Amino acid sequence: PFMKLPRVCQEIAVCCLYYMPKLSRSLLEALAQCCQ
Repeated sequence: PFMKLPRVCQEIAVCCLYYMPKLSRSLLEALAQCCQ
């Protein structure tokens, strides 16, 4: 499902994971929902 997201959303998610590895999974899922 990650690869189906728009490129901008993928980049945001990767940046979040890189800079904030402790970021909650629910927040990333919310981001994914917003980008659909």
